Amino acid sequence: MPTSVRTHRFVTARRSDAAIRTAEHVNGECVVVPVIMLLGDNVMHPVNAPDGPEFVPSHELARFPAGWDGRICTTLHPTETHANTPEFSRTHGF
Repeated sequence: MPTSVRTHRFVTARRSDAAIRTAEHVNGECVVVPVIMLLGDNVMHPVNAPDGPEFVPSHELARFPAGWDGRICTTLHPTETHANTPEFSRTHGF
C-alpha cells in the first residue's frame, strides 16, 4: 500500500519598497504588509480539498487581482466558512 509523503516548504520574504503601515481591523490595530500569497500556473495542495492537488492557472488569478486587496492572513484555511468573516478573522487572523 502506498504511503503518503508530506513536503514542508519554507517561505523567505524580502522587504520591498512597498509601504508597511498600521490599520484598524476586526482584531483592533494591525500591521499591514503587502504580500503575494499565491502565484498562478502552479499545483497547489489545499488542506481542505478532498480531491487532492489542483492546478491554479494564472489567468484565473489575473481576473480580479484587486479582489485580494485587504485580505487578512490566517493560521488555518477555512472549511465551513470563508476567511473574511469577522468571527474567523478574530480567531485565526494575524
